[in-house]
Amino acid sequence: MALDLVWRSIDLTVGLSAMIMALLLIGRVAEARKQRLQARDAARGQQTLQAFMLGEAGPTLRVDLLRHAESVVQALSVIRGLEADRLIERLRQVGLISAMAEKLRRQGQHPDVHLIEAYAHLARPEDAQALLQSLLTAKGARRRQVIIEGLLRAGAPPDLRLAIELLAEDGKASSVDCALIESIAAARADEAEALLQSPEPMPNEFRAALATGLGQTGRFSAIAPLARLSVREDQETAAAAAVAALGELGHPLAGGAVLQALYAHSPRIRLNACRAATELRLTGLIDALSERLEDPDWDVRFEASQALVALGSPGRARLRRISDGRPGRASQLARETLLELPA
Repeated sequence: MALDLVWRSIDLTVGLSAMIMALLLIGRVAEARKQRLQARDAARGQQTLQAFMLGEAGPTLRVDLLRHAESVVQALSVIRGLEADRLIERLRQVGLISAMAEKLRRQGQHPDVHLIEAYAHLARPEDAQALLQSLLTAKGARRRQVIIEGLLRAGAPPDLRLAIELLAEDGKASSVDCALIESIAAARADEAEALLQSPEPMPNEFRAALATGLGQTGRFSAIAPLARLSVREDQETAAAAAVAALGELGHPLAGGAVLQALYAHSPRIRLNACRAATELRLTGLIDALSERLEDPDWDVRFEASQALVALGSPGRARLRRISDGRPGRASQLARETLLELPA
């Protein structure tokens, strides 16, 4: 009896193993077939686009181009200049942009990513409504990212609040999300300034992206909201970004906020303050930068020394005075910094 049970157990194990192996084999065959079909479809797409570029036309041309949106994206990512402009104009002339807009509308919550990218390459600001409508209905973080990229490419950046709301829906802020918010903030600076000062909840990384985007605008009006954010050490990421943005603005009136940031508790903020001082080149920061040569953080000490060098003669004179002073890490760093300078 016991021997019979053993043999049955062995038979069952062998049977299960054979079934698993068969399923794995079927899966591999299916995956190989899928790859072959994808390769064949991609080849057809390239042939269709090449024929179109050579001037061929036909009743099914637009349908074929629409089906092979990925090939359009690949071509437009390689072609540059006047050739790309001519191709885009021809694609628009055959009605591809309107056909793509209609297909995006039909796809609803699950638009094809390649179709979105192709549409964005062809779209002008007046064509952005289809992308915006798709953004409002699309499901999935990657789809929303691609649609916002498309709106930016088309010269029609979406409303900042809407973009933040949609990208932060899952409570996370990826590096791609932050880069998109940064680009929108640079393009819609008035909204970015208002949001930066708003108590509205948002991921700290998004607030930092707003600050970084504003730093690219060169706007005098951005100094005040950035300065207020730079002292919020409870939001270290955003505060550090605000300090860096003040440096990038390059306006002397940002000096007061940068001076205060040089004494922040956070080494990250102090580091960005030293870098901002390098950009601003204000002699009024020499004393604070000299103190930072004693900073407990090596990166801060190094950036402070580089900021003093960037200040020219006054900064280098201070480095020489410190190098001849009381022995310590400040005098040693000052001496090493001076030795590295060209004669």
